[in-house]
Amino acid sequence: MAPTPPVVVPPVVSPPVVPPVVAPPVVTLPLTGVDNAHRPKVRGKTTVGATLKVNAASWIPRGAKVTYGWRANGKPIKKATKSKLKLTKNVKGKKISVRVVATSAGHLPVAVVISAGRVKG
Repeated sequence: MAPTPPVVVPPVVSPPVVPPVVAPPVVTLPLTGVDNAHRPKVRGKTTVGATLKVNAASWIPRGAKVTYGWRANGKPIKKATKSKLKLTKNVKGKKISVRVVATSAGHLPVAVVISAGRVKG
């Protein structure tokens, strides 16, 4: 009989010991909305040819980005995205309002809709 070859047992290698990773504590702050100290107001007469203007109010935090969207009977008026709106014959008899949105990093956006009234001829 032929001699039996010796059995080779591979050495047991243990994985390296890695210390556990300790993450820093996570602090979750509540996301708060931009706040306005004074509600925006629309100024001006609601007659054809007049100009309406909305003030940005006192938004908190300071530096909040404010955008405007003027509407006639609840529908957006094309290209009416400034703080002023010149009333034309196209909006005669319609109810005018403006949607003011304030945004700031780290805060939820806040939107308010202010009614200006019905446009007279």
